[in-house]
Amino acid sequence: KRTFYDPRNNPAFTVDGDGFVVEMHHDAAARLVIQHDYATGIDPTKLSDNTTAVQVLGMVATSTQDVVTYWFFDSAGRKRFSVSLRPECQPGSTAKSPSWGFVKETRYNTASQVVAEIAYDTPIASSALAQMTYAGLVQLVQELSSSTKDRSTYYMLDPMGQQRLVIDPELGVIEQVFNARGQTVAVVQYSNALTSAAGAANLPQASIDAVKQTGLVLDASRDRRSYNGYRANDD
Repeated sequence: KRTFYDPRNNPAFTVDGDGFVVEMHHDAAARLVIQHDYATGIDPTKLSDNTTAVQVLGMVATSTQDVVTYWFFDSAGRKRFSVSLRPECQPGSTAKSPSWGFVKETRYNTASQVVAEIAYDTPIASSALAQMTYAGLVQLVQELSSSTKDRSTYYMLDPMGQQRLVIDPELGVIEQVFNARGQTVAVVQYSNALTSAAGAANLPQASIDAVKQTGLVLDASRDRRSYNGYRANDD
């Protein structure tokens, strides 16, 4: 695998041994803001240690099967949204086209810890991304029609910031139990899901135990548990 850099020494292209190319664009803070995964590869034997990023750009060819991802950051520098243009069917059509962008949102608590990820089912037009700002995307996401097909994952953290509960898009629950050293000593995958998405969206952050009383039916015979043991000097 070869990496080719832009004038600011940010990775601009990677080319693997099969010739598949990934193009990357970074902002002034060296954050990755656009990634282009080309579906059509190039001949890797034409590359050398002297090949430049500009030369690689001249070798690649775009295709409707390419995947282009945009990232948007909030004022705190956190990655809040990604928009992926990928070959999917447009609403009301059976023809696949990357003309629609699929939005994924990441939400944080006041300590900048991830507490939710939402993959929106309703796409946005790719043409809207040309001059899109973070504020503009926030407004656009607020206007997206909610859908039962949105996929939301919630993370509940304990007071130490450790990820105690994960609630997946199907409302399944996985619990992690930690010892005083922050090591995972048990993982429980509950066989029964929560009873409603509304319950998941409004779960109390302060009380982990309250989740088990919010529509989660325990079943000791079917819940899956695993345990980890540590020696006294284990990290």
